[in-house]
Amino acid sequence: MIVHTDSGDNVFYTEMIDSITFLDMNVQWTDDNSLNCCIEEFYMDNFNLKYGRNCYIGAFESGNCSPRLFIYNQNDQLIAQLKEDASNWPSDYYAYESFSSIIDVNTRETIGFIKLRNNVTYSNSGFKAFLNDIFISDIHNNPQIGNILKGDNQIVLLGDSKFGQYWSNFLPDMLMGLARCRVYNCGFGGCRMAWRSIKGTDPYDLFSFSSICDAIVNKNFVPQTQMMPLSDYRYQTENLKSIDFNKRTTIIVNYGTNDITGGSALKVLDSIPEIMEDLDRTNFVDAIVYGVRKVKNKYPNVNFVFLSPDFRVYEGKGIDEFVNEHGFGIWDYYEAMKNTVHLLDCIFVDSYYLDFRTSQNIMDYTVDGVHNNGPGFSKYAQFLYYTWLFNCKN
Repeated sequence: MIVHTDSGDNVFYTEMIDSITFLDMNVQWTDDNSLNCCIEEFYMDNFNLKYGRNCYIGAFESGNCSPRLFIYNQNDQLIAQLKEDASNWPSDYYAYESFSSIIDVNTRETIGFIKLRNNVTYSNSGFKAFLNDIFISDIHNNPQIGNILKGDNQIVLLGDSKFGQYWSNFLPDMLMGLARCRVYNCGFGGCRMAWRSIKGTDPYDLFSFSSICDAIVNKNFVPQTQMMPLSDYRYQTENLKSIDFNKRTTIIVNYGTNDITGGSALKVLDSIPEIMEDLDRTNFVDAIVYGVRKVKNKYPNVNFVFLSPDFRVYEGKGIDEFVNEHGFGIWDYYEAMKNTVHLLDCIFVDSYYLDFRTSQNIMDYTVDGVHNNGPGFSKYAQFLYYTWLFNCKN
């Protein structure tokens, strides 16, 4: 491998020579003849037991696009990759000391983490580097990742596509770097706080807030798993299955925008109903009450943080100009959520403009007036970090 170092901190790998084929990571991280100088930590638990030996990195590149790493077994079959695909690149990814998830390409289970060194650009063709599976399976060789995995704090991002699908989302990686705790991304695109159907039989209802809370408490994700042909929610569902909610957990909830545009029923409560069976889960407010009480009854130490509906573009206009079939607009849902969350003694956060997105600059931070782009995710990660730090860390 020919290594070129510029006058700054950047290291550019431009050519792979045939004799360098083994990723032999060591504690010193000083070997410029391998990928060691661009990988700071790399941990995959019991990797060789799950996938066998002689696995290798078949391609790795970063820089102007997202980090891309693909892992193959000895039969040249793709078995794992970084969560990110080639998508809009957040400039603050390294500054936030992000930790990237490695996922099994078949099950979408998170099987490891990697921390890349700052300001590294790597590109090549025909690249192959075999993994030192003994090294990467030892958590003691990866102290930063180890501290995160063994720590008491964890954050669960539960909501719709505002939290993003895994293939185009850097949010949990950057938030993990800032908060130094495990962050689980559980954003189910297209789903609502409330049910769409009276008995919760619409496929999307299985991924609504109240249904996910049922699954968490019952530890039963079979209905969600059976409905996967609807959309590929395997990554999010596998994340939820793996969470120990007995740990110090903050669930940050960001459902609501699909309730507004889809016309979920709405009401205002004076007090919290005592009988769970009386709650109408097709109602935005009752769905909040049901989910929080369900989880809190089993895991009383879980913190809920509800983010208010935020500004977005809908049908070519600002969401603040939209009124749904019931005559409700965003501020009706905003106030109903705020009132309900306070009655439940949970945390409500005004995220209407997210401290950075406005009607004037919305397209600077989103790809479509709704979903964050790279700069948007950078800002959003910082917003969520301070929300958690000031409200829930201790």
